[in-house]
Amino acid sequence: MARDQLMVQEIEQTKNEINQLKNTISNLRARRQALASQPTIPLGHGLANSLKSFLPNHLVPRNVGSLNSAAWNFFYTTDFDLSTTVDWPNITSNTKQTKTFQVSQEAAFLFMGVMRHADDYNDAGDLGPLTIEFRDKQSSRFFNDNPIPLQMFGKQGYMTYLPVPMLIMPNAFFEITMSTFLDPGVVQNTPPASSGKHQITMQGYRIRIEDAHKVLSSVFSAGR
Repeated sequence: MARDQLMVQEIEQTKNEINQLKNTISNLRARRQALASQPTIPLGHGLANSLKSFLPNHLVPRNVGSLNSAAWNFFYTTDFDLSTTVDWPNITSNTKQTKTFQVSQEAAFLFMGVMRHADDYNDAGDLGPLTIEFRDKQSSRFFNDNPIPLQMFGKQGYMTYLPVPMLIMPNAFFEITMSTFLDPGVVQNTPPASSGKHQITMQGYRIRIEDAHKVLSSVFSAGR
C-alpha cells in the first residue's frame, strides 16, 4: 500500500514537471515570435541610413556614418586663477590672464557657445568686474570688438550660444583673455579666502573639413 502511494506521488510530481516544461517552452516561443516581429537595425556601412529610417531626425547620432561625414560634441575648458595675478588679493586694471588651447589635427572645431563657472560668488568670482576676449590666433581674428563682461555668459550649465557658429581649423590655436573693465587707479577689494578661480568652457562640434558641407547640413538640420 505504501509503495503504491509513493508511485502515485512520483507520477504526480512528474506530471507537474512536464507541465512546467510546457509552460516554459510556450513562453520561449512567444518571446521568440515577439523578438522576430520587432524591427532591427543592421550593423555595417548602412547603420547611418538605418538609424534615419527608425529614428526622428533630432535623435539620429551625428557620430555615425562615414569617416568624413561624422560629427561629435566637444568641449574645451580653460582654467583661470586670478590669485596668481600681480595685484591679488585686489582686482585692478592690471588684472589680466590669457589662456590658449590648440585644436587637434584630427578635426576642426565648430564653436557654438560659451558657459562659465567661478568658485566664488563675490567680487572675486561671479560678481567681479571681469571681462572676456576671444581670439583665433590662426587668423588673428578677434570674436569681439571690446572685452565682454563676464556676466554676459551663462553659468552652471546654461550655455550662451553664438548668433553664428565659428569654424576653428585643425591645429589652430585659440586664445581666451580674462581681464577687467576697471579704470587705472581703481581698486576692487576681494573678500578674504576667495580663490579667484574661474573656468570658461567652449562647446561645439568636431567635424572633418574634407566634407564639411555635408556635416554642417546634418548638424543644423536637427534644429529646423
